[in-house]
Amino acid sequence: MQNLGETITIKGGIANKKDDSGKDLPAKSTTAQNTYVNVKDSEMVVEIAKDLTDLDSVTIGNVDEKGNGGTVINKDSMTVKDKDGKNSTNIGAGTIGTSKTDGNGNTSSTNIDGSTITLENKGKDGKTVGSKTDIGTDGIKITYKDDKGNVDPKKDVSLTDKGLNNGGNQIKNVGSGLVDKNGKDITDISNIADSDILSNGVNVKDLQSVNKT
Repeated sequence: MQNLGETITIKGGIANKKDDSGKDLPAKSTTAQNTYVNVKDSEMVVEIAKDLTDLDSVTIGNVDEKGNGGTVINKDSMTVKDKDGKNSTNIGAGTIGTSKTDGNGNTSSTNIDGSTITLENKGKDGKTVGSKTDIGTDGIKITYKDDKGNVDPKKDVSLTDKGLNNGGNQIKNVGSGLVDKNGKDITDISNIADSDILSNGVNVKDLQSVNKT
């Protein structure tokens, strides 16, 4: 307890940042919205609000000058990066982006922008490697790119409400639609009375079987 007339010094831990030349940058902004000094029974207790307001940003962890090593939250976004900056997540208004970089510098990323999801891989030079996939309300599109980085719009694959464009690729391993009402395969189509089964159920393999009979 301090005696009457004695001076009490209260210090905070805020330090000014320095620029590249070592000079102090303008003093950090502060706010009085989140602290309260409660004087009771000759004691001063500094309290902090449970719900923080009037903040510019919050930094969690040992974040370096590149933003690596923790989480930074500001009014526009939240960014999380590991200590090497190889793996990161950024959340903004209506957007989410994640990326993961392997030991060879190749990066896999997933980005959500509104109703569109984009998945792609990039090499250490920043160029897209392989095909890119976009998923949206209008369907799914796979933009073709070969191992040498060459594109060919004719080989793009898309699935929309208009149907399937398979980019010239074969459709393989399709199960037979020739099944009865119990879900069992039909091997003899000569006695099928239900026209819907014949109209909707035949694939190429079925036709080959018919040709052999």
